[in-house]
Parts: sequence; structure tokens; C-alpha cells
Amino acid sequence: MEDFLLPERRAELLARRAELQERLCQEEAAASLRRSTAPLDEAGVEYALTDEASAISWIRHHIPITTWNCVDWAKVDGHQYVREDEVPSAAAWLESIAHEIGIEDPEIIVVYAAAHRPCLRMRFGELVRHVEQVIDWSWDNWIFDENGDWLIEYFHHGRWCWGRGR
Repeated sequence: MEDFLLPERRAELLARRAELQERLCQEEAAASLRRSTAPLDEAGVEYALTDEASAISWIRHHIPITTWNCVDWAKVDGHQYVREDEVPSAAAWLESIAHEIGIEDPEIIVVYAAAHRPCLRMRFGELVRHVEQVIDWSWDNWIFDENGDWLIEYFHHGRWCWGRGR
């Protein structure tokens, strides 16, 4: 079959197709974000989205990382582990760690291992109040104050860790 499209018409159609593909990608990204944050919104969690690159950079510069991109807790001085079944509740454990670290209610960052989840910024007290909704959101996550030197990790096998970085 002969091609009856003029070069100008072909270029116009290809440009419209590219625009449509870009719009569809943006719409899917927005829908994915709404699905990701819906449980937090439904629970009334107060949070803001934050820049992923700076959050990941903070972790890499303050906390030793293994070759598998996990926290290398063996190299974190004074680190502590606790299993979920060893504490009365995650909220109570977080409050005890806040007391031990000597923090009140700093603004914190929550980074999820799941790449399709956005990084969050919230108050520590908000995390404590809604910890089940926040940690249930991903298999692994890291919580830190970008103005501090500490990191808390929730690992999907029901383990909490915390320690001070460099």
C-alpha cells in the first residue's frame, strides 16, 4: 500500500502522538501518586511530599550503606535493634527512642524502599500518631531528621533499628 501522507501531515501526527503519550504518562503518574497516598489521606495524616534526591543523598552521606544498598548497621555506633513483638507498640517504641535521642517534635523525612512511593515530610509526632498507616505503606522505610544525625529503619520482617550516623 502506498503511503499517502504528506511529510508535513506525518510530522504533525507523530507530534500529536508524542504529546498524547506524554499526557498519558503524566496522568498515570498522578493516579499512582493518589493511590499511594490515599491510605494516609484517609487516616488524616498531615504530610507533604519532599524531594527524593536530597533525601537519598542525606542517607548516603550520613549512614553507612552495604553493597546491597541496605543500611550497614554493624558500622553504626550504638545502633539498636528491636522486633515488633518485643515492644508494646510501635508508637511507644518511637516515643522511647525520641526520648533517648533527645528530640521533641522535629520535622522528619520518610523514605520508602519502594521506588514508586514518594518521600514524605512530616512532624515526628505525626509519625507517632499514625505509625501504623505510615509503616504499613511499604516493606522497608527510613525515617530521619535532615538536621540531625540519627536514622530509624523499619524493616519488613518486623524489625525496628535506629542509630546515629556520621
